[in-house]
Amino acid sequence: MSAPTESSGLPVRRFDTLPSIAFAIGAVAIATLVLDAVVLPVLLRESATDWLAYDGAARALQQHISPYAWATTPDVRGAGQFPYLYPPPLALIWSIGFAPASWAVVKVVAVAAAVALSVARGLPEPRTSAGRAASIVVPLAVVVLALSQPPVIHDLLLGNVMLLYAAAIVLLVAGPPGRWSAAPLGFVVAIAFKPAIAPILLWMLLRRPGQLVGFAAAAGVTTAVAAALVGPGVYVDYLAALPRLGTLAQPFPGNVGLSSMSTWLALAAIPVALVWAAAAARRLEPDAGLGVAIALSLLCQPVLGLNYGVVLIPVVLLLWRIDPRAGLIAGILVPPLTLVSPVLAGILTAAGTTLLGMRRLDLRRHEAATPAVPLAAAPR
Repeated sequence: MSAPTESSGLPVRRFDTLPSIAFAIGAVAIATLVLDAVVLPVLLRESATDWLAYDGAARALQQHISPYAWATTPDVRGAGQFPYLYPPPLALIWSIGFAPASWAVVKVVAVAAAVALSVARGLPEPRTSAGRAASIVVPLAVVVLALSQPPVIHDLLLGNVMLLYAAAIVLLVAGPPGRWSAAPLGFVVAIAFKPAIAPILLWMLLRRPGQLVGFAAAAGVTTAVAAALVGPGVYVDYLAALPRLGTLAQPFPGNVGLSSMSTWLALAAIPVALVWAAAAARRLEPDAGLGVAIALSLLCQPVLGLNYGVVLIPVVLLLWRIDPRAGLIAGILVPPLTLVSPVLAGILTAAGTTLLGMRRLDLRRHEAATPAVPLAAAPR
């Protein structure tokens, strides 16, 4: 397996030696241990809540009752503690017998498999026994680090869907440019739609239309199958309920999105994020543009919790692929920034990725402008 290159033709820089890879993993591991020691005692007090909404919606479907009855009340938050806010497929999936433990196992397996695949694809071809051992140990170590991040633990405790988003985005990052690498993300969006997906879809539209087709195909098939099973009326109820979700964009415990400060600020951030993502998609290399779009997804979700920070894991992996030094810095700094504010972490990560992408563009222009030096004639 030859070293991968980006579409620009510039070589992808990475640490090629086992000691340097071990150093990077060790540095991130130490930072993660310190964070977990501080945060876990607080997170473990969190009672699992989000899965109760899926469970209630599943029981409603089984009783042929609309899971969106809350839409008829004046205030979504007054309709009960756990209103179901997602499309019907998630309730349908939960109705086959999921429980909090099995739901957590599915999410852990999805993230572990996606991260391991991403890391394995970036490693040089093993040519020695040490290299073959590293091809197993390194992906496993990165998987453990990813699963140890506080937002990941928070999502597992909540029973939310963000780890499925993270796994699908990692597959988009790790996969080839072909359209089907976006299919898992299409499936996840079809079962648990979130506005946060907007910058990533915009990037696909501008840089990888084929992937957008694969995304739409997977989402469409998932929706069609679910509609055939539950009936189109449930989808009509869901579409009628969507406008009511705007009442959630307000301060409340657990909301660390921009709407916790100001609804108008949260709404104003969305077009800013989309314009930024579009500019990055147009001007930067594909990997850098995708990293910016993923980070900016946190600005397009007015209401979010700490667990939404899991979407920055794919960005760290992407930065490692572009420039290992940037990936190492992000791996150490992004987690504590996420604890301070996922939105702040998203903004700073997007800014750093933008600067890195611009630097690589300057390097490419410099190399293109440098005339080739002719070889001196060999003496006879």
